[in-house]
Amino acid sequence: MRANPVRERPPEFWVPRVELFFSEFEDLFDVGVRGAETRRHGREYLSGLLLPLPEEVRKNTENLADRFPIPAHRLYQFLAYSPWDYRLVQERLARVMGAAFAASEGVLALDDTEFVKQGRASVGVAHQYCGVQGKVSNCQAAVSAQYVLPEFTYYPNLSSFLIGMELYLPEAWASDPARRSRTFVPEGVVYHPKWEMALSLVDRARALGLAHRAVVGDAGYGSIAPFRRELRERKEPYLVGLQPSGTTRVEVRNEGKGRRIDSVIPEIPASRWTRVRWAEGSKGPLEMEATRLRCRVWEEGRPTKEEGWLIFERRDNETKAYIAWGLDKLSLVEQLRVMRSRFPIEQSYQQMKEELGLDHFEGRSWRGWHHHVTMVGMAQGFLMLLRGEEGKRPRTKGEKPRKLPTVPKVRRYLNGLVATRFIRRIEKEPRNRVRIAVHMAQLLGAPIGLRKGRLHTPSLRELSEEE
Repeated sequence: MRANPVRERPPEFWVPRVELFFSEFEDLFDVGVRGAETRRHGREYLSGLLLPLPEEVRKNTENLADRFPIPAHRLYQFLAYSPWDYRLVQERLARVMGAAFAASEGVLALDDTEFVKQGRASVGVAHQYCGVQGKVSNCQAAVSAQYVLPEFTYYPNLSSFLIGMELYLPEAWASDPARRSRTFVPEGVVYHPKWEMALSLVDRARALGLAHRAVVGDAGYGSIAPFRRELRERKEPYLVGLQPSGTTRVEVRNEGKGRRIDSVIPEIPASRWTRVRWAEGSKGPLEMEATRLRCRVWEEGRPTKEEGWLIFERRDNETKAYIAWGLDKLSLVEQLRVMRSRFPIEQSYQQMKEELGLDHFEGRSWRGWHHHVTMVGMAQGFLMLLRGEEGKRPRTKGEKPRKLPTVPKVRRYLNGLVATRFIRRIEKEPRNRVRIAVHMAQLLGAPIGLRKGRLHTPSLRELSEEE
C-alpha cells in the first residue's frame, strides 16, 4: 500500500497561464456522459506532462496520477476510453498556435518518428526501420507535420508547433482483424503509405489557412514521385530531399535524357560550388557548401512537367540532393534557408520525448496512443507560446535580437511559477500549511503523506512493500 497520500481535493495551484491555454480546448473534452470529469482530467494530464520528474521516471498515467494525487485508473480511462476526438484537438491546437506564429515565411515540415517497443502487442508495432536506433527493429512509427517559423538572424529563436501526428498502421496490422480488435483500431482506419498520411496533414494545414512558403521533407518523402505530383496539383511549392542513388531520374543542361542524380555530382565544376552563410547560430555563423542546377524530372523513360532546381549540399563524407519546385524566384541562399527549415522537426521530436514524455505511453490501444501524443503536442505548444512572450517584449533602440530561452528552460520557469503559487497559498492559509506543503512535495515526487492528520514519511520497508 502507498503511504496514505492525501486524497482530498488539493488547493488550486494551477498557473493561470496554463488555465487560460487549456480553456481554448475545454469544449472539445466536454463530451460523453462524463464530460466534466474528462475536462478535469484533460487539464490534469496536460499539467502533469509539464511537471518536473526525475529522468528515470516515465510520464505514464500511474506516475502522473501520483503527483496530483488521483487514482491512476482515472487518468488511464481518460486516455484509453474517453470519447474526445484527438483530430479536433490537434486542429484546434494548430489554429491557436497559427494565430500566434504563422507567417508567409513559415514552412510545413514533414517527418516520421519511431517509438521503440519490446513486445508485439502495442498497436502498430512491427519490425521496421527505426530512426532512433538507426536500424530495423521492433517499434511503432508515426507520421507528423510541424509548422516551423525560422529565424535566421539567430537560428535558435525559431518557433514550431504540431499540426498533426498519426500512427502508421502497417499492412499486416491493417489486414489482421484479431489484432485490430485487441487494440481497438476503428473500422474506418485502413492502410495508407506514409506519404499519403503526410499529404493528408498538408491538406489539414491548408484547410486551416496556415500561411506558409513551402512544404519540406527528407528523401523518404521527396523521392516518391506521386507525393510530389500531388503537391504540384495542389500548387504547393516544395523543397524536398532526393536519394542520389535512388530511382529518380533527372535531365540537366538539356541533355535530352534522364539519369541518376549521383552521376551528375562528379561533373559539377569546382567553380560552381559556393560557400554560403545562411544563418547566425549560437556559436557563430552557420555555413554550408552548395550549388544548384536547373533540371527536369524523367519518369518511365520520358520527361515530365516537373521542372525546378536541383540543389546539392556538400558535406565531408557525402553530398545531399534536393529538388525545389515553385520556388524559382528565390536565390540559392533563400532556397537553402527553406531547406534548412526542416531540421528543427527532429529537435522538436527529441524535446517532446525528453521533456514531455512523447514516447512514454504504455498502453496498447489506438485511441490511447493518439490521445497521449495529442496531449504532448498541447504541452509543447503551451511552452512555445510562453517562450514567444519573451520575444515580444519591446527592445531598446539598437538592441540586438534577444536570445529566446530553450524549451527545457521554459519548463523550468513554469515549474518555478507552480512552486511560487504553493508558497503564496501557504502564506494565505497558515492553518493548512502542512496539507499544502505535503501536496507540493507529492507533486514533485516525494513519497510523503498524511496519517491521522500528521505528516508521515514512509520507511524503506513501507516503500518496498508498495503495490
